[in-house]
Amino acid sequence: MRFMVMGFGILLVGWVLYMKATFKQKQEAPAAMPEAIKLPPTPVLSPAELQKVIDSTRDHDSNVRWEAIKFLNQLNVPQIETIFADKLQRDPDPALRRNILNLITERKSPTTSQMLTMALKDDNPEVRVTALQALAHRGDFATATAISQTLNDSDQRVRLQALSALNALQTKRNDEIRREQERLDREHQEAVRRQKREKGG
Repeated sequence: MRFMVMGFGILLVGWVLYMKATFKQKQEAPAAMPEAIKLPPTPVLSPAELQKVIDSTRDHDSNVRWEAIKFLNQLNVPQIETIFADKLQRDPDPALRRNILNLITERKSPTTSQMLTMALKDDNPEVRVTALQALAHRGDFATATAISQTLNDSDQRVRLQALSALNALQTKRNDEIRREQERLDREHQEAVRRQKREKGG
């Protein structure tokens, strides 16, 4: 009888320890990302209704066109890059073209810098200034030549912004070089310390 009680006690203690370990693992384990968060944005409209929004990008009212573009950008529809390029080249409202430039500045697309540099030839100087500001913000060194060409622009504001953008690019390049040099210095110092330890050992 005594051995049965002892055996039961051992089983009980083991069960308690197992439950504590399981509870601790659940607390320490990172929360799994809900499946819905992993999914791409789901349109609230049917394909036919979505086509109406695309058609609205050609509305006679620039405010309607802009709201349609913002909505399509949120969904990242396959046509959005074509819509951006078309509006930047053909839309009659310079304010809308500027809004698009600001909208695409943060986009991780290989065509973004290309669209921004194309906007440097816009007939509206404010649009050209906005494009230069966007290029400076993105910090794409490959656009430096296109930026430098606007130093001969007829508008003083564009020339000034071009110099500001080039300054921003050069500052970014200098910072990258400085960080790389600091990294190489740290590696060199670590190698020297390692050699000293090895010789001392």
